[in-house]
Amino acid sequence: YVKRDNKDISALKTTLKALKNGECVALFPEGTRNGLKKGLKPKTGVAYFALNSNATVIPVGIKGGEKPFKKAIITYGKPLDLEQYKGNKELKKDKEILVEVTGKIMENIIELAK
Repeated sequence: YVKRDNKDISALKTTLKALKNGECVALFPEGTRNGLKKGLKPKTGVAYFALNSNATVIPVGIKGGEKPFKKAIITYGKPLDLEQYKGNKELKKDKEILVEVTGKIMENIIELAK
């Protein structure tokens, strides 16, 4: 469990370790399932984890299902190619690069959620 807007180092380390071990982690870049509808700005955590663990990012779009027992359509996209960012250690922490990668991820999520 991670508290939003709190830098929980233990949670960061646990997530990175899980990803490096090949485990799956589901993250919502906006910090919540309905973040786009609420107008929340995506955070760069997803990009940080992807670039620092070499995990594959598979974007997922979710339509509907906002209320209990309502139909939700979940669409999985193709794995994103982020290889150009993964080789350079400096790029993995560069704020502009993290924002750029987050944008690529969000573009795919938004397209899949249509």
